[in-house]
Amino acid sequence: MIIFVIFVIVVEAVKPTRNRTEPNQIAICISGQLRTLVGVESILRRVVCPLQADVFIVVHKNYPKNYVEMFANTLKPISIINTDEPLNISNIAGVSKYYYVMKSYPGYHTWIKPNNLYQYYDLEQCYDGIIKHENQRNVKYKWIIRTRPDIFWVIEHPVISIFESKWNSSIWVPEGSEFNGINDRHAVVPRNIAESYFRRWSYLRNGDALKFVGKLNKRPNVCYSWRRRAYNFFAECYLMLTITYYQITTKTFPGIQAIILPNGKLKYPYEMATAMINNYFWRTFGGYYEMNTRGNLDINWAGRHNMSTKKISGLWQSNYKQLRNRKLLETMLVVTRKLRQYKCSL
Repeated sequence: MIIFVIFVIVVEAVKPTRNRTEPNQIAICISGQLRTLVGVESILRRVVCPLQADVFIVVHKNYPKNYVEMFANTLKPISIINTDEPLNISNIAGVSKYYYVMKSYPGYHTWIKPNNLYQYYDLEQCYDGIIKHENQRNVKYKWIIRTRPDIFWVIEHPVISIFESKWNSSIWVPEGSEFNGINDRHAVVPRNIAESYFRRWSYLRNGDALKFVGKLNKRPNVCYSWRRRAYNFFAECYLMLTITYYQITTKTFPGIQAIILPNGKLKYPYEMATAMINNYFWRTFGGYYEMNTRGNLDINWAGRHNMSTKKISGLWQSNYKQLRNRKLLETMLVVTRKLRQYKCSL
């Protein structure tokens, strides 16, 4: 069954879908460690092209030059933003005070990594680059999308018109990978609330982040890891605290992507397992996105009610177990990367 699912991915992936939205109304900010080229073609064909979006890429000087060139040549960004400001927690009063307050919470587990700070800083620099371009063209984008360069996309990204139809004041994220907060690897953000998502670096520096902490007193389970029996104030938690403070809701769409490590392995196997199961139903039964009663997106298909929950669960478990096979995964990725020969004009 697993080979069939992979075959479906490869066959369908070479036929880029051109679901058009209003031209140049969507900006995509790509930021994160540029550690693999596996996902770049899928970003082009399953995100940028279907959405007809403008691309902005954040890079650091220590990123491999050939990787930067590959992303630039493939995605043809509006701007490549270089961010290399050294970040030192002890030199930033707002940041150090925020983490000092965090440590006052019972069972606090230290989870302060420099890459978290760079993530917030890079996102803000990318956002500033988008604003600069908006001023140059004298037109604001309607949506700004944040995504990572190491994500491999299995199914086409939902078109923006789906989000606009009902929940155009919410932030949309893929389901799963919440870690007691909100999935921060990819987000579809309406322009009118983009400040709250992309200004998290400034909130740390100017002390505003301290206001967000008060929400923990009303929602004690937020950011609390029962496995570690401690509070984990990492990126997912900080995002949850921020948008909760600004009273912004989040909605989810199905898991259709996975993070790929430099060695070709999956960082989180369950991500790809979920994406492949969704792809199986999408391709085999003619799946489509549909809003459920909670306002989140699901993948539905004709005759779904005839398939038992047990069967769906069995397919999921089968994929999860077999995706631990590194050779199988590498074979899938090598074949799908051949998509480069197919054109997708921007």
